[in-house]
Amino acid sequence: ILIMYIKLMFAPYPLSWDYSLQQISYSKLSSPLSVLSIIVHIGGLAYGIFSVYKHQSIIGFGILFYLATMSITSNLFITIASTMAERFLLIPSLGFIIALVVLIYKFLPQQKIAQQLSIAVFILISVTFSYLTFTQSLHWKNNYTLFTHGVTIATNSTRTQGGAATQYLAKAKEQSNPSEKQQYIDLSIQHATKALEIYDKNLNARIVLGNNYFELGDLEKAKEAYIKALSYYPNNSNALGNLTAVAWKYFREKKNGVGAGKLADIVLKSNPKHRQALEVKAATHFSQGQLQEAVQYLETILLLEPNNKFILEKLVFAHSKLGDVTKATQHQQTLTKLK
Repeated sequence: ILIMYIKLMFAPYPLSWDYSLQQISYSKLSSPLSVLSIIVHIGGLAYGIFSVYKHQSIIGFGILFYLATMSITSNLFITIASTMAERFLLIPSLGFIIALVVLIYKFLPQQKIAQQLSIAVFILISVTFSYLTFTQSLHWKNNYTLFTHGVTIATNSTRTQGGAATQYLAKAKEQSNPSEKQQYIDLSIQHATKALEIYDKNLNARIVLGNNYFELGDLEKAKEAYIKALSYYPNNSNALGNLTAVAWKYFREKKNGVGAGKLADIVLKSNPKHRQALEVKAATHFSQGQLQEAVQYLETILLLEPNNKFILEKLVFAHSKLGDVTKATQHQQTLTKLK
């Protein structure tokens, strides 16, 4: 990774917003690239310390400045959330530029023709990199352009694949044409699947995959995706909420109260106070005439939302049917006060 940063200092192209898992392949310390990186960085450190100490060298200072500021985000001393990112070069690049400018000035021949040639090279480099900067800035127009471009550069990054999947799904939801919507959903599924092939525990990709199938009405595949996400991240609110949405679909559209109840049970196992899942359980028991069981879930919801008029009305009805006049009256009085 460190040698790749140096490569970017000399040739910052192509660029991506992310270089996560599998984009940078694992290599042993004995590999040629690793050995080269060790030699370059240890050699640079030794030269920088020696030249600054002995000669107050500006070049040495630039090298030490680069190495010192680069070490903060290198994951060598402090583990951070990102493996590699171009933005980490912002401050270290100052040291690189200092060393490079002084080095060029020191060794540039003083003949007039050499100076004219250096000016021509400088103009060529400036124009080239100005063009690259302009074109790169276009990719940062919005999340859609950024993520869909990034995945073409860092094709083996699970995050770029997952990011592209998210954006294609968002684009699909904007489409009024069914054919165009399907095309974006297909692209989203393709990238989400690729992200999961790279890293099976990619939560964002797993949920986006489920969301695609939910959008298509394929509740079985949506359910599988959300349950898989919960197997890795049992307390994730998005997975819990989305699985509850599937449960409601089971209950309302498929008229499958048993299936809906089982999905709600999975959610409640992770979060016993999940408001929507509790309501699914209450609704399924109501539909099966199991009023006593429904009341248990409704009372739990009421503890979370004491002023919920809808729940109070359901409890008044259920207790009345069960012959519990005292509780029915109690809830009716509370409801009357709220009205």
